[in-house]
Amino acid sequence: MVGTIEENRPTYYENGADFPLDDLPPSARNVHFRKHLPFDPWGRSYEFDCTENDFLTWASKKREEHPELSPIRTELTYGMPVILKNATVDSIVAREVLISDWTYTDQGLYVVYDRDRGRAITWSHSR
Repeated sequence: MVGTIEENRPTYYENGADFPLDDLPPSARNVHFRKHLPFDPWGRSYEFDCTENDFLTWASKKREEHPELSPIRTELTYGMPVILKNATVDSIVAREVLISDWTYTDQGLYVVYDRDRGRAITWSHSR
């Protein structure tokens, strides 16, 4: 592990089993965590590499924990954040994703799998 959760930059975990804030899928690797910063539009977020099957199992657990999340669906283009190792958050338009989300006014929770990158990301935001 490099860094600490108290830092303002993303924290990196090589293996998902080392990530202390969520029970990630068994195949989770290359985890980037970014805590919520004041006035940050992305909120708390983390992303990781995993298999699609592991993502589907993990996303189903997230839906049990957060029943407000929508059923998992496919989107053919989707704008989403990416957490870079250099401590920044960027955005991309993914070509095909699996997503379960919930939004209400300016609040939201998102669980997404980018099929092209083989990468899952979850983030939330609120006022």
